[in-house]
Amino acid sequence: MSEWRNHAHAVLVDLKLSKDDPDWRRKLREAYPFGERAMLPYKVWLDEIRRVYPWAKRKPKMPPLRPKEGTIDEHVDRTGVFLDRPPC
Repeated sequence: MSEWRNHAHAVLVDLKLSKDDPDWRRKLREAYPFGERAMLPYKVWLDEIRRVYPWAKRKPKMPPLRPKEGTIDEHVDRTGVFLDRPPC
């Protein structure tokens, strides 16, 4: 393993995070040992998080919002043409 990976693994194992801890994201963020979050060290850090704490996932994205009734989407077809307007 690389130096980055060994160091990241050691830091993460020392954290001893629990899935039930409400501040586990904050603790992971504060434990980052490599300075700026960029390039190879950050990628290795994220990879080691997935290996050491497989339950630590990103927050799920919100589902797309559906248009409300009475919006312009009711009056426009899929091509963007207004349905109730006479052609020019």
